Amino acid sequence: MMKREMLHSPIHGRSIRRGATTVELAFVAPIFFVLVFGVVEFGRALMVKQSLTEAARAGARTASLATTLDTSRAEQAARDYLQQTMTDSFDLNQCRIRFQPSTLDSVARGDNLIVELEVDIDDVTWIAPSFLTDKVLRGEARLTKE
Repeated sequence: MMKREMLHSPIHGRSIRRGATTVELAFVAPIFFVLVFGVVEFGRALMVKQSLTEAARAGARTASLATTLDTSRAEQAARDYLQQTMTDSFDLNQCRIRFQPSTLDSVARGDNLIVELEVDIDDVTWIAPSFLTDKVLRGEARLTKE
């Protein structure tokens, strides 16, 4: 009973340890916010990667059609998909699109087509840590020419 009485101030009835909560918050809050922002950034990177993969699939589907003779229609299909899904998220001109083979006129029916989209992670993240500055997010699709 003596210890409990010593923890309370006789004048105000408050605990003598009233600043302990503030000190604990000062230690825990930065760690908590780093974790929350890390989860948000990781989730955003996954969302962008999935959108790049789906855009590559849309471009590959257009490139695989027998009526598609050059990569411009397929590239536009990929950019249109990104425009629909990633509105105001990043500048679409920063997205690089590569086709393998680079021209579609030499591709025969049944040949493989590969479409790759990539963007620097600095261009799509809100809080880019310094150890990710040279990283690239990439989406890829492979289809056969019809």
